[in-house]
Amino acid sequence: MKDKIKLLILAGSGGDGAISGIRKKFIPRGGPDGGDGGHGGSIYIIGDKNTTSLTNYNHIKIINANNGYEGSSGNKKGKKGKDKYIAVPLGTKILKKENKENKEKKLLFEIFDNQKKLIAKGGRGGKGNSGKANSIVQYPLLAEKGEKGEQLEIEMNYLILSDVAIVGRPNSGKSTFLSKITNARPKINIYPYTTIRIETGTLETVKKEYKIIEIPGIENKKNNLGLKYLKHIERAHVIVFLCEGENDNTIEIIKEKN
Repeated sequence: MKDKIKLLILAGSGGDGAISGIRKKFIPRGGPDGGDGGHGGSIYIIGDKNTTSLTNYNHIKIINANNGYEGSSGNKKGKKGKDKYIAVPLGTKILKKENKENKEKKLLFEIFDNQKKLIAKGGRGGKGNSGKANSIVQYPLLAEKGEKGEQLEIEMNYLILSDVAIVGRPNSGKSTFLSKITNARPKINIYPYTTIRIETGTLETVKKEYKIIEIPGIENKKNNLGLKYLKHIERAHVIVFLCEGENDNTIEIIKEKN
């Protein structure tokens, strides 16, 4: 499961304003009629309840929205650049890299529903020369260039939303327990390391439906999957530890790694 992605976000730049003048028979030098450039497209993050991973962005490094179009004669404003939407699972944190020298990241917001949130605003379109005229300069030969869109580096960190998380050592009975209390059908064997991903099940009652997840077995070993996916218990309302007697050191391992 892909639960962390880094992206460069580039909002669209605004289109340039136009320089133009009215030219008609009997009006050899009419007023300016250069239209404004269109605004650049913005980029939004939106939650998708049907998405359970960031895999769609696994091979994407840059997300960019379209630039605005240039203005034209006849006071025609350029078309706005198309906005871009980044769909993420509910429970995703959006963090911003503060600077290149410092590894610290700032939490911008978290996604818990399908409401869209602006991550990068498109640049404003430039004014055409029709908007530059005044009592002194009645036929300006100037127009504005469009502004650049916002740019930033972000990290998307997905944490599963769950009611209960089951944690324990390999082969401690986590999968069996999950299969007994939910509709999940995880792979169950007598040997350890059967669970190699986060297993999810649902427990239905008369009043509510509960989402229950199982984390792979936790051990103090290099590249242990349980420790890799441990962050997903952060949002659980209840954590169930399946312990193997008094000598079980699962909680000590978790404290040491955090």
